[in-house]
Amino acid sequence: MNYPIHIPGPQYERNAFFFNLSFVFERDADTSCYELVVRKLARILRSLEQESLLFSTASTRPIMLKIMEQLHEELNEYHESQISIDASNIINIKVFERFPDPPEVYDFQVPLIVTKLESDKYWDITLQAIFPFINGVNSIKRIAQLSNAKSSLVRLAIRHLIYYGCVKMVDIFQFSNIYIVTPQVRRFMQDVSLRERCRAFVSIPGVATPSDELLLQLLCSFTYDTPVSKLMDSKGSTIASIDIRRFVVFAVVHGLLQRIHTYPILVPKFGESSQNNTKSSSNSNNNNNNNSSSSNSNNHAGKSSIGILDQRRPMTPTAGPPTSALFAGAFAKGTEPWRMIMRTMLTGEHHYDEICTRLDMSVVRLEEELKELGKECTIHKIMKAAPIS
Repeated sequence: MNYPIHIPGPQYERNAFFFNLSFVFERDADTSCYELVVRKLARILRSLEQESLLFSTASTRPIMLKIMEQLHEELNEYHESQISIDASNIINIKVFERFPDPPEVYDFQVPLIVTKLESDKYWDITLQAIFPFINGVNSIKRIAQLSNAKSSLVRLAIRHLIYYGCVKMVDIFQFSNIYIVTPQVRRFMQDVSLRERCRAFVSIPGVATPSDELLLQLLCSFTYDTPVSKLMDSKGSTIASIDIRRFVVFAVVHGLLQRIHTYPILVPKFGESSQNNTKSSSNSNNNNNNNSSSSNSNNHAGKSSIGILDQRRPMTPTAGPPTSALFAGAFAKGTEPWRMIMRTMLTGEHHYDEICTRLDMSVVRLEEELKELGKECTIHKIMKAAPIS
C-alpha cells in the first residue's frame, strides 16, 4: 500500500521530485485501518520536503531511513508512533482498529452492558437520555418509551455501543421462554474463570454460593420442551441460591444457552381456499370438476386446530391463491387495527417476542388470541433456535 508524491519545483534537478513510502502486508491481512495512516504520512512527508528539502538533500537523506525503521518497529509493536524530526517537526501516527459493522438492532431485543460504563456529559443527547434505562431488562421499545425518544434513534445509539463492545443484545426474559444447551457447555466445564464469573454474577446476596456442580447441572437441564417456569418447578429449593434470570442472561451472552423462538403461521381452512380457487376458475372448468373439487374440500372444512411443526421437517409453499385472497376472510372477522396487524404477522417470519412487542401484549394474551383464531383458521407453530451471537 503506497501513496506516491510529486512535488514540482525549479530547485530540483529535473524540476520535480518524486518519492513514495510503501507499506507491505501479508496477502490475507486486513489493511483497511492503514489507509488513513498512509495518507496522513504522505501529507507529513510532503510538508517536510517542501519546507526543508529533507529528503532531496544528500546530507539529510539518511534521516528518512531512520524514520522508516522507527515506523516499522513501533506500528507493529504499539500501533502508534511518535518521531521527532527536529525542534519544530514531530510525526505522530496512530492506527485505529476498524471493527465490523454491528448487527441490526430490533425493538424486541434487550441491550446488556458488558463493560464498565459511566455516563458522560459529552455523549450524544439520545445516549444520555437512554443510558439510565439500560439495565438488561428493558427492551429497545421500552427504553424508547421511558426516555421519550424515537425508537430509530435508540436503535442507532445502541448500535454505536455494540460497535465499541460496550453492549450485547439478549432476548426478553420471560418464564415461558425455552432454551437449549449448546456444545459450548464443554468450555464451561473446562474454564475455571468462566465458572467463577458465572457464580459471582448469578449468586443471590445473603445466600450460600452455588457450587460448580449445581451450576453445571442447572445448565444441562435446559431442554427443547422445558420452559423456564417448568424447570424452576422441577428444581425447587435446590436452586434457591441462583438468580435464574441472571443465570439465563449470562449463559446466553457466553453462548452456553440458545433461545428457542416460536413462529406462528396462520393457514385458512381448506374449504375457504378451495372455494376461492373455484370462483377464480369457474369460467374455464366444467360443472363436474367444480362439484368434485368442492366435495373434496368439504371433507377438510371442519378440521381446525393448533398444531406444532418440528423445525427438522422442511416446509415448502403450496400452490394456491394469493396471500391477500387467503387472508381476506380472516380480516373481515377482526376489524380492529391491532388485530389486522397481528394477522399480517402470522406468516412464520415473526416470532412471539416480535409480535408481542409490536402489539404491546403479553404472551398469555397472544396465546388466547391465537386460540380464538384457531376456531376459524389453522394455526401452526414452528419452533426454531435463534442464532448464537
